Amino acid sequence: MDFMDDTSPTGVENETDPFADSAPEGTDAARRPFGEDEDANLVSDLGPSLVYALFSASKMVQIYELDNNAVKRSVGEFYAVLHKLFHLEERALLRISSEYLTLNDERIPVDPQSFGTFQYLMDEMKKREVEGIEFFPGVSEKMIGSFLKVFFELEDGEEPFDRLEDRLKNADIQHII
Repeated sequence: MDFMDDTSPTGVENETDPFADSAPEGTDAARRPFGEDEDANLVSDLGPSLVYALFSASKMVQIYELDNNAVKRSVGEFYAVLHKLFHLEERALLRISSEYLTLNDERIPVDPQSFGTFQYLMDEMKKREVEGIEFFPGVSEKMIGSFLKVFFELEDGEEPFDRLEDRLKNADIQHII
């Protein structure tokens, strides 16, 4: 069978998915417009994806220059998660709260296998005395890459937040605070 063929693996054309929209007629789930109830959970669902993509992009910008394809791909993945989030929220505020990360004041769930990823980002933010990083619609992949490069090139020393703030202003990065 050709993979471009319209028949299903069973050979039946236009086979319907037995699990699609299985809510009984007349129930709240059947009447609920798509996305109405899911929006509340979507931010927390996107939170881990945002953290993983940020971690990946941060590692890539530390190893390679911004014009490297690996950097472009990882920054693009981070941008894609942000773009999904901007359809639901006016901003994306990744913030340290006690010993966990929040996204727009909602705690991001973390499982034991990915704890190191979360801990790494929290440690890097604390090292620079940054409580939160806020992204706004209009941010571009290029701006994200430039921000990450500046953020992770910062060397140890006194007044890390002030030095970071100065470097970010000099880099003319917009839509990220």
